Amino acid sequence: MTEARGHHYVSQCYLKRFTHNGSKNSKLFVLDLATGKRFASAPKNVAKQRDFNTIEGRPAGELENRLAGFETEVNKALDVIEQSRTMDNRDAWVRVMNLAAMFAVRNPRLRENMTQFQAQIAKVTMSMALSSREMWESQISQARASGYIKPENKATYEEVREFFQRGEYSIKLANAQHIFTEFNVFEDVLRTLVARKWALCVAPADSGGFVASDHPICLMNSEGAEAGFRRPIGHGLMETTVIFPITRNLAAMGTFEGEDQVLTLSHEGVAAMNGFVIRHADRQVYAADDKFLVNSVDGGFMRGSEVEWTPASGRGRP
Repeated sequence: MTEARGHHYVSQCYLKRFTHNGSKNSKLFVLDLATGKRFASAPKNVAKQRDFNTIEGRPAGELENRLAGFETEVNKALDVIEQSRTMDNRDAWVRVMNLAAMFAVRNPRLRENMTQFQAQIAKVTMSMALSSREMWESQISQARASGYIKPENKATYEEVREFFQRGEYSIKLANAQHIFTEFNVFEDVLRTLVARKWALCVAPADSGGFVASDHPICLMNSEGAEAGFRRPIGHGLMETTVIFPITRNLAAMGTFEGEDQVLTLSHEGVAAMNGFVIRHADRQVYAADDKFLVNSVDGGFMRGSEVEWTPASGRGRP
């Protein structure tokens, strides 16, 4: 049997809760913010990437199979929270926080950011090594002695410098390095999520409900200030808010300064929540249909079907 290589970074057990009937076989309304296109799709066909969970040198499907067991338990916890519409079952809530932490640290956007950061470091290091022939030959001698360069590799200093200056290459990180980093920070992020005070927000029946996205954990400054040097954001920082749509009917809003509570939002509140989720999306937004509410530039709100969705150059903006 051929190993499936399309791996979800947003779980199907989560995505199905934004369809009409909560089934993996039901359809999602998908809004592609990069192109402005709208289409229907089953959860199995979105929020996935080829070989996302593949670890080089390990058996095929090893991590994917382990995550399947985790998602089975999370699916049960999501059922409990959705049916009770409370956070009273502590075990179920902590499992939902595990899912939120997983989404926060394991996604293509962060992997791309990490790749770019490491590539910049590599370029600076290479530039220093090529700053003089003496420096280069010293580095090469040490690398050969340590076995990092094969004896048959006879590239000259001039050839390597010319190749580097042309910039006709790309620098990529192995999946294993990404995955090691993600699970290394997972516990820290989970602790901050569990430590927050959460408002479990309920959408009115006629509101169209909450939307999800391919980057469903939204972290922002509580007063709405843009993230920057003076007002940084981070999972462990005070005066920050995490928004996490849980199902079509429920969303969670966590702060360190608030208190645990259950709230039924107004239509304006649902529209604002959906607006945050859409602005934090990487590329795609998921909903049961296009009747969801979203805040408008004039301070009001409108249905998704009323918005002229145009291709975005960066993150999603209605």
